[in-house]
Amino acid sequence: MEILDEFLVKNVNPFGFDEDRLKLVLYFYLILPFGFIFRKISDPSSRLVFNLLLGLAFTAWLGKGWFLFINAVTIMIYIMMRIKNPFYPVFIMSFIALTYVHIYRLMYDYLSQKFDFNVIQMMITCRYIYYVVDFDKEKRNSLLSYYSYIFMFTNLIIGPVPYKDFMKLINNEVDQTHYRYSFALKTFIQAVLFSAGEVFIRPHLDLDWIHTQTWADMNTIERNLFLLIVAVAIRFRYFCAFKHTQAGMDAIGISYNPETKQCDKFQTADYSYEIEKNALLKTSKWNSLVQQWLKYCFYDRLSKQLGNSAFYAVYVISAIWHGFYLQYYLFFICWAIVNQNMKYFFKAQRKFYFIPQTIRHFLAWLYSSILINQFALAVVLLDWDLGMEYFNKIYWTPHILTGIVFIFFFLTGYGQRESKQKK
Repeated sequence: MEILDEFLVKNVNPFGFDEDRLKLVLYFYLILPFGFIFRKISDPSSRLVFNLLLGLAFTAWLGKGWFLFINAVTIMIYIMMRIKNPFYPVFIMSFIALTYVHIYRLMYDYLSQKFDFNVIQMMITCRYIYYVVDFDKEKRNSLLSYYSYIFMFTNLIIGPVPYKDFMKLINNEVDQTHYRYSFALKTFIQAVLFSAGEVFIRPHLDLDWIHTQTWADMNTIERNLFLLIVAVAIRFRYFCAFKHTQAGMDAIGISYNPETKQCDKFQTADYSYEIEKNALLKTSKWNSLVQQWLKYCFYDRLSKQLGNSAFYAVYVISAIWHGFYLQYYLFFICWAIVNQNMKYFFKAQRKFYFIPQTIRHFLAWLYSSILINQFALAVVLLDWDLGMEYFNKIYWTPHILTGIVFIFFFLTGYGQRESKQKK
């Protein structure tokens, strides 16, 4: 592996990427043709084996020395499926393993944002939970089908999908008569465009700006508006990963929807995120398959036991799943309150009908966009002290605004008995 990595860095690296980034890029470009080959295989057992071999190979390549650890946890989870009512034991065990990985990253690779073994374990953890949730619904639970699903080669880095849908793909149970290879190629072109934005635009619009004299000369309004632009550029790297994964999913056909005759059944993310005015919908359009995982595996289950508190419990689970940087927890607490505020606004919307609709929608977009950008950009920094320095430079405006809105509605109940008719 080391010889191969050294060869690639020296000979297949026109942009001078470091080793980890180059391997990630090559992985994203390889899953598309391998996805097309997967489609050519019709036998279910052969599909399982082909997918598994690729998944294991890519995991060993990208995960480096963590390959044995990942497999040991995977085997342990499979054994635990024999426990009566295995959901909570599997949930606890999988998150203990993920916690170990996160702590290791904190100790030995602090502030790293690599898409390597850490992210692989995060995605595999999602599939552990999906598997246990679908275990009773899906009767084909062989070790081969389990292992092949856990190491699904197109989704090692981004985008978990339910086990039951994976098995439908394996067994050719979805009508794909109208599937076209152009679906995957179109998504791949979008991924390449985001890649170009990451390579050529994003380096010129990064958070380094907050240390410049230009930033120092800006007032608070100018800083917030400027960060709207910076945030779009910073998200290029994420949409690059989202779209490359989507292209791989489109290639194997798991995202194909026979009802719409499009590859829209499973979407890793929706770029209309940038113009979405509703904070709740904006949340659902970012890393969408993880959002669906949280709802399917946790919110739907916890809401029966915790009622409205399940909303906040899921944010806590999401924070732990992401890692143990304190910025994550500040972000998820704040964003949970922002989404609660959006619910308040929704119920009270008739109180604001005196404002022209276009202006009302623009203000909603500005509200949600500025807040998500401010909170999330601190997450990009990761370091707590750097995050505090950043918030000091914008005078904690997002936190103050969020708190004022929440306290106002919480104490006054303004408009909360109004009709919920949406406009």
